[in-house]
Amino acid sequence: MTGAGSALTVSEKGALTHNSANYGGAVYVTASGAFTMADGSLAYNEASTSGGAVYVNGGTFNLEDGEIIGNSAVEYGGAIYVAAGSTSVFTMSGGAIGGEDTFTNTSARGGGMYVAGGAVTISSGSIS
Repeated sequence: MTGAGSALTVSEKGALTHNSANYGGAVYVTASGAFTMADGSLAYNEASTSGGAVYVNGGTFNLEDGEIIGNSAVEYGGAIYVAAGSTSVFTMSGGAIGGEDTFTNTSARGGGMYVAGGAVTISSGSIS
């Protein structure tokens, strides 16, 4: 996802799988961008630096339902990386980050999630 103010929603059985990038293997949220995951999956994506599935850098990521599994990043945040800065926001109100052995998210630091700054709210769901 690119461009200030862009919006992306993954719902029902939507899936972003087997993607790769330096930052945010499946999705890179920036500026005033917004990514909502209402269902579906982010699976087996990889980042050569940070945010195996999602890299949030000044935008908003809302995880309402669905699963984030089997993603990897070399340095930070196997599944999700939330960058420093007051405009980076991650909200989790459902869904699952990780799972059993073959579904784990991996990274040198923060297999499930790495928070460098911003605002993070987790009210429901699981990280394993």
